Amino acid sequence: MRTSVLRLVTARRTARWLWTALLARGLWTALLARGLWTALPRIPAVRRRREQRAQRLAAAADTQRYADELRVATVRAAGAADRWQESCRQAEEHTDDAWQAWRDAEERLDRTRAAAAFRPPRSRRTVAELAARERFLHRAVAAAVERGDLPTTVLTDLASGDGGWNPRLHPVDQELVLHRAIAAVRHHLYRQAAAAEQTVRHDARRAVAARDSLHHELATALDHAAAARERHRRTAGRRRCRARPGRRNPGDHRGAGVRRIFRCRCRGRDRGGPRVGVL
Repeated sequence: MRTSVLRLVTARRTARWLWTALLARGLWTALLARGLWTALPRIPAVRRRREQRAQRLAAAADTQRYADELRVATVRAAGAADRWQESCRQAEEHTDDAWQAWRDAEERLDRTRAAAAFRPPRSRRTVAELAARERFLHRAVAAAVERGDLPTTVLTDLASGDGGWNPRLHPVDQELVLHRAIAAVRHHLYRQAAAAEQTVRHDARRAVAARDSLHHELATALDHAAAARERHRRTAGRRRCRARPGRRNPGDHRGAGVRRIFRCRCRGRDRGGPRVGVL
């Protein structure tokens, strides 16, 4: 009975000691790991590797941010190029309309010139006839201004007697002067429209070139960003493989023990001692 009690007390003391030793070992391991983790940045190789990793991460982030900015710029450039192409199309239509209006004014001028050759001979002009001619000129000029064939300043010049308008001329001669002025104005408007079309066309070509250049640069930036992400992924994968040990074959320990016993047996044979059998 006393022996059983002593064995029980001894077992409890042994268990308490083992638990204390395990706890002390765990605390010591934790403190050692914490000290090593704190001391790791002080090692030059570790610090250099961390700096390289931080540089790779920063380079990958910068490359991706640059690609995102290029994507936004490319979308805006594409929208600007579309607007410029639409403006160019409208400018071409405006130039075609101005050219057609100028050709129509030239045709009217040619018909008026042909009709002026058959005007009646000059006769004594009465006051009523002069008043009728003046009213005809005012109506013709007002109609031309309303159609857009003449600017509104012509009405002011006609009222003040400037600009070469003579209300005493024969109606055929007045039409000849009016159509000549309309043809000159239409020609001037056509030249302005052609110059504006050339300017818009040049700007549209520049916008398209900028859009294409941004598209090419965006594709290159996306390739660089993908390559940077792939390099970082491969580096992280190699680091995880080095940190994770490979699995061992369960028979390796047994084989190591057999080889160790075999070496002891051979060593005992060489020394002349007793042989050690394999258990």
